[in-house]
Amino acid sequence: MIRQSGSCALGGVSTPPLAVYVSVWLMTVVSVLAVRMAQVSLFPVMPFVVLVTVGVCISALLSRLRLSDTTRVVLGVIDGVFACLSLTAQPFFNAWAGIATDPAPEIYMSLWLMWYLVLRSWLMVSLRSVAFQSVPALALFGLIATYILASAVLWLFALFAMAMLFIMAVGHVYEGRTLHMPMRTGSLLKAAFGFGTLAVLFAFVLTPFLWLTVGRMVSGAIIGGPIRMNTNRSPTESAPDLMVGSGPVQLSKMPVMRVEIEGVSNYPYLRREVFDTYTGRGWNRSGDHSYTYQADEGGRIKLFVRRRPPESFRARARVHLLSGWHPAIYSPGFPIRIEAPISEVRFTPHHGSVDLKFPLKSGDSYTVTAYAPLPDPTLLHGRRAAFDPFRVPLSWMERPSLSASVKQLVNRLSAGLTSDYDKVVTFQKYIAQNCKYNLNVAPYPSDVDAVEYFLFYAREGGCIEFATALAVMCMAADMPARVVSGFLLKEIDPETGEYIVREEHRHMWTEVYFEEVGWVPFEATAGAEDISPRSDQQAANSKATASGKRSWERLILDAIIAIGALYLIYLLVPLRRREHRQPSEIFQRVVRPLLFSLRLAGAPPMRVGQTLTSYLAEVLPTLRTQYPRFAKSLEPIHEALSFWLYAPEPQVDRHQARRQIQQTQRVLWQEMGAWRLIRQAFCLGWRHTYGSPVLPTQG
Repeated sequence: MIRQSGSCALGGVSTPPLAVYVSVWLMTVVSVLAVRMAQVSLFPVMPFVVLVTVGVCISALLSRLRLSDTTRVVLGVIDGVFACLSLTAQPFFNAWAGIATDPAPEIYMSLWLMWYLVLRSWLMVSLRSVAFQSVPALALFGLIATYILASAVLWLFALFAMAMLFIMAVGHVYEGRTLHMPMRTGSLLKAAFGFGTLAVLFAFVLTPFLWLTVGRMVSGAIIGGPIRMNTNRSPTESAPDLMVGSGPVQLSKMPVMRVEIEGVSNYPYLRREVFDTYTGRGWNRSGDHSYTYQADEGGRIKLFVRRRPPESFRARARVHLLSGWHPAIYSPGFPIRIEAPISEVRFTPHHGSVDLKFPLKSGDSYTVTAYAPLPDPTLLHGRRAAFDPFRVPLSWMERPSLSASVKQLVNRLSAGLTSDYDKVVTFQKYIAQNCKYNLNVAPYPSDVDAVEYFLFYAREGGCIEFATALAVMCMAADMPARVVSGFLLKEIDPETGEYIVREEHRHMWTEVYFEEVGWVPFEATAGAEDISPRSDQQAANSKATASGKRSWERLILDAIIAIGALYLIYLLVPLRRREHRQPSEIFQRVVRPLLFSLRLAGAPPMRVGQTLTSYLAEVLPTLRTQYPRFAKSLEPIHEALSFWLYAPEPQVDRHQARRQIQQTQRVLWQEMGAWRLIRQAFCLGWRHTYGSPVLPTQG
């Protein structure tokens, strides 16, 4: 049975049972595991488990000691300091734990909450401070759910929910201990398990829905995606599917998948989406036909291709998803065969894209075999980049008019060149020599042609601007071209030889169609000067002066979070004067609810100079006729008032008096009923504010 120890009587502070500390240890460890399993950052978990274990043990030991009010206030202040340090000094903590500090807001916030949970696990000396541990933990799970959805995180949320519900149940029993209800730990565990199961089922049903709606919008705005957000401001032109020149891009280092490539090992891309209709401000997808394929019992699907690709241009990729939900297959080229835990796909032959009926999630794996042609000059020299009605849609023939300046530039660069491959390479070199790669370029004006502005005015942009410029220049030279989004394979794990694909590896490139070969990828950013702050040189310079270059947005965010954390700590650990120094004022706070209850029952206010015992003796006869149960519960208090007021202070149990008064309040509420109680409280409030009631105070 959960009992309150002798140290719980001071200031309303309860000594938590050891079962609560076991629950809060589980809650904190689960929160650390959620950050790790969500692939927010790669770090060893064991040091955090040790810190949490030692901290919870020390907190449990301190809760058994008779700590003074000053000590508890100091611990509360330290708690607030830890909240601020976890936010502002996170790079220092991360360096100690071997965690790379990522400037992406969602990862920075996740690690802040994790560090705060770990540090404050050393300071939980009361039931309130233990219960508060669920607040940052719940915020952490909510934050993770906005940008990632993994089955492992959902199971961890189940453990967290059960631990939190058990702590809440214990706190409820302690608050209602005046009812003398024998509550055993086993009963509380059963209740927490039952309600936790319901919470988990609710989370499993609701979380995917939220992620596919609100979560996707939040993660798209914060983390970024394969394309940038639409910033078109033109009132007459509809927004394209892919905006060009939409402004700065910020991607995180969060791992998305691991990929093992066989065959054409130097094919550098994982394809996802294709955009083939240029609008002057961006790209749209053509409405090409797609076909549905059913998987066999082993999850194998063989896609239709018009020509059997040569073995020398085949690539086989084994993809293991690490985070998120993926509604499509990422392929190293044009997919031919798929082996995956799926039942049905939709394949668009022209785009070479495979969309899934049910998305794959974190932890799933699949294998895809693809046709991966490379821009090999020995293969492409002598071949035309010309229209093929079986490979290029009719929408390409209806492409919009291109910029006159771009056409003049294309005619000048391609003059005297007979090979289409040489033309593409010439355009590629011109862009790389005259434009600079920059992820933080300002948004382009909404009333200009994006390629013209990029080539002749801005001369800076990201992969979208580079790929678009090369594709449009090829189109101006009557060569079929388009842009493709996906991932760039650039980081290899030296231990396994696999590619580690992260959010920051999202990329766009250009594809040009060559006869008898197909769509060949070209990298427009190759050879371009990188002036983006993400380059190695800029990163080294920014690291040396990071403390003086934080944006105003981050500073404001830090200040708001720090103020909110300090305010929560202030609410949990209010500054109280020592009770033994001013017992009369403390006892007035004890009996003040009794006076309010008497006013609710219709009793007149106390007269100046009237004692509490004489006041009760005056109003009890009237109360016996109107609220007999309430009057009967007041009689023991009337008899004990003289002892409470005039007995020596060590002999007075003020907490017992508080419990008896609370019991009389419950009796009055039950006897009056909800409607009369609300009505009478409104009348008292009106009288207190305006001096006279608007409604009769009786009946």
